[in-house]
Amino acid sequence: MNREIRKLAKRLKDKDPVIRRAAVRRLADVGGEKAELLLIKALGDENPQVRMLAARSLGRLRSKRAVPDLILALKDINYHVRATVAEALGQIGDNTALPYLAELLPEEDSELLRSVTRAMSLLLSSDEPPSEEIKWIADRMEQLSLSSDPVIQAAAIESLGKLRVSDLAPRFLQILEGEEPYVMGAALKALADFGDKRVVSYAIKAIESGDLIEEAVEALARIGDKRAVPTLISLLSDSKADPIHRGKAAWALKKLRAEESTEALARVLFGVGEGNFRRTDIFDPRFQYLREQVTLALMELDLEMLHDLLEEGVKSPDGWIRMLTVDIMRLVDTPRSRMLLMEALEDPIPDIRETAELELKRRAAEES
Repeated sequence: MNREIRKLAKRLKDKDPVIRRAAVRRLADVGGEKAELLLIKALGDENPQVRMLAARSLGRLRSKRAVPDLILALKDINYHVRATVAEALGQIGDNTALPYLAELLPEEDSELLRSVTRAMSLLLSSDEPPSEEIKWIADRMEQLSLSSDPVIQAAAIESLGKLRVSDLAPRFLQILEGEEPYVMGAALKALADFGDKRVVSYAIKAIESGDLIEEAVEALARIGDKRAVPTLISLLSDSKADPIHRGKAAWALKKLRAEESTEALARVLFGVGEGNFRRTDIFDPRFQYLREQVTLALMELDLEMLHDLLEEGVKSPDGWIRMLTVDIMRLVDTPRSRMLLMEALEDPIPDIRETAELELKRRAAEES
């Protein structure tokens, strides 16, 4: 690895910008402290495309050590570079960059404004009230929320939600009757940040009609209104629905502490029918996400039921179900699941035995 880093460092000094760009791309794949330091240095390259790639790579690597240099790079003479730097700061998630990004809000260039508003909406938190130091951003964001550019408008609306500018709720409710999904989704998020329960009926209708499902589910979970539970259970149980959306429904039911959903959650965990887990796509990432969210929901709502399901799964005559059960147990670190993993060490299928053994070793290593 050190040899490769030295080789890439040498290529960053090559006269040909094409070779320097290739080196930057490879450094992003390599990662690590030395690669990050070289990428930070590349922010000063004479070629703007090299600088853009370096910024993008640092964002991809979530490089906290690069934040001071990226903040300086917000003043790059090339507005494409400034836009890329803004997006990288948003990806990294260090809100110390907020005031420096805010200095770019007077910019008129639409590409740069898109990047800055998106980055700021990422850095502002939905989970805690804004500090007095950043409330002044709201005036500019309110202006941008009227932009004809849907990307800028949506990012500004999301930011206003996080800034808790709740007197804009009537306008955001009107936006929900519009036709621009990107902006409507942002309005849903903002209204949820306000805790405005008027959005509940709209979010339920959106899920039932198949529109803005992820945004609607998240809004319902954040507002915490139990009227949403039947709709969320219906989405969770729909074997033809997108597994990601079903997983989001499981997550929301957990957030809502919906104990009445446990039977539906249990059916989904080992369910049969179209889109079930007993197929060769059992480890498709989308189905894994659904399975994980259902497991986490059951852990919180009814751990005893989950343990009973896992015990049934370990003893199932179906090899797919047993494999699935062992995979699920990496999320359920309890004494009872440990006993079930030890039982799985005797399974006739080698892959199941190996998976159980690896999980037991992982737990032992964490405890030592």
